[in-house]
Amino acid sequence: MLNKEDAGIVRALAGRFYWLGLLGPVVTLGCALLAASVFEDSRGRGYSPLVHWISDLGHHGISPWASIFNAGMITGAFMLGSFTVWTCLLLRSKVGYAVAFMGVVATVGMAFVGVFPDGGGTPLYHDMSGAAGFIGISGLGASFCLFVLIVEQDLLPKWLFFPSLLSSVCSGIFVALVTANRTGLVSWSSLQWIATDGRPVVRLIPLFEWLGFLSVFLWSFLAAWTLRARRLTF
Repeated sequence: MLNKEDAGIVRALAGRFYWLGLLGPVVTLGCALLAASVFEDSRGRGYSPLVHWISDLGHHGISPWASIFNAGMITGAFMLGSFTVWTCLLLRSKVGYAVAFMGVVATVGMAFVGVFPDGGGTPLYHDMSGAAGFIGISGLGASFCLFVLIVEQDLLPKWLFFPSLLSSVCSGIFVALVTANRTGLVSWSSLQWIATDGRPVVRLIPLFEWLGFLSVFLWSFLAAWTLRARRLTF
């Protein structure tokens, strides 16, 4: 529970930092929507999160507004990372510090996906950045679930467990599917549904990539909104 002194700290800092958790998702997803609006793949199809990879939006060879998407990834990662670290340090908990560490891993990986985009001549750096990002997101979600269950505090509500768990599970499934596919355990064809005309309708790996991506932003936005409410009601 927050004592009077800690409550004063929250009032002073929440007004300066909670907005990072609100704007981070808005900036990143806004830039993604702009890039997706003019995207067209080699078959002349528009962008679909059910079929296309997130990184396709940052590929300069196929995405006209790739620079906007990559800039949004870098900017949003900085905002989300700053918000996560600040919030967890404010809570003064060892488990909270673990959450902050996983938040740093997730957002640094996310930022470097924008620095080393797909098709930019650095495939190893791009893949390593993406792997770090999604492993970090999964760890961030899992550690935050543990935090709200075992740490006694009244700053963040326990119902944030659910969007956090969703983020961890979706990102974990994405990493598992990519690993299984690249090691030959699961074929690419078994992970997609194809229409009668040969057009892919749903690809499980990009789908879970997007679910992990969106769910961590949902967690960030909701956590930031609760901090805003706490700031107004102290």
